[in-house]
Amino acid sequence: MYKRPALLVLLALVAFLAVAKPHLSLYEDTRNFLAATFFVPSITMSDLKHKYLEAERTGEKIRIVLVPGHEPHFGGAEFGKLKERDMNVDLAQELKDKLESDKRFEIIMTRDKDNWNPKLEKYFDANWEAIKDFTKVKKTEMNLLVAEGKVKKVLSGIEHNTAPGDVAYRLFGINRWSRDIGADVLIHIHFNDYPRSRAYLPGRHKGFAIYIPDKQYSNSVATKEIATNIFERLENFFVISDLPEEDIGIIESQDLIAVGQSNSLDAASILIEYGYIYRPQFTRQVSRASLIEQMAEQTYLGLEDSFK
Repeated sequence: MYKRPALLVLLALVAFLAVAKPHLSLYEDTRNFLAATFFVPSITMSDLKHKYLEAERTGEKIRIVLVPGHEPHFGGAEFGKLKERDMNVDLAQELKDKLESDKRFEIIMTRDKDNWNPKLEKYFDANWEAIKDFTKVKKTEMNLLVAEGKVKKVLSGIEHNTAPGDVAYRLFGINRWSRDIGADVLIHIHFNDYPRSRAYLPGRHKGFAIYIPDKQYSNSVATKEIATNIFERLENFFVISDLPEEDIGIIESQDLIAVGQSNSLDAASILIEYGYIYRPQFTRQVSRASLIEQMAEQTYLGLEDSFK
């Protein structure tokens, strides 16, 4: 676990490396070690499938963490009286119910509409300084590897809101917590919107998209396989986003904390933007409930495809 002394040691090491001669073995060994944490898989689909097949015998289930986007009472898109953060919980609960029909899955939700999961909230309280250090260490490692050319900095070209300080720390905290509880898969659930001059009027974009980690991250390969299976299920029923750069359907991201910014996740992690909040099928309550149920169903089937 990262404690404050670990951060001080790493910062001291970075300062040393800044003035060290390139031929020093410590310099090379440190760069190579940090680079290896990116390119060596932290999780594989073959291991996950084996764990799934053996779950009834061993009692070790596939641990899936559902993360309804944003926080209780804060954040997310809004359109009229409709709040994305509440829609995220509705879909997560539908998905949880479906996944729990498979006894080889263990499902954990990070929050409901009013509160954080009590175990996660307790984790935030008990580990807040350690979470801050974990965040700083991961970003420092990333910056070092980019500066040394070991990792290539990649920009997606898609604008995303930047999470404010404590919100960002809680997202990194979820990444750290997922490691500590041995999570296998994280599914971040969102609905989309985009900046426009008249936000009170419906926008022009539509469709769903899935974000996955940058291919240089250690959780990227397994995540991509799961994302592809879910994508193939969803595209049978829903249109793909027509937002430029998002219209490829599955988008690699280096900067989204949810999928492992700065290689901060061991588990497979995807973020699904299920659609644009202002679309008529979401603003009407009856069609919204039916649509959310169908989206949860196709996501569930995509996850089943990944393990079977």
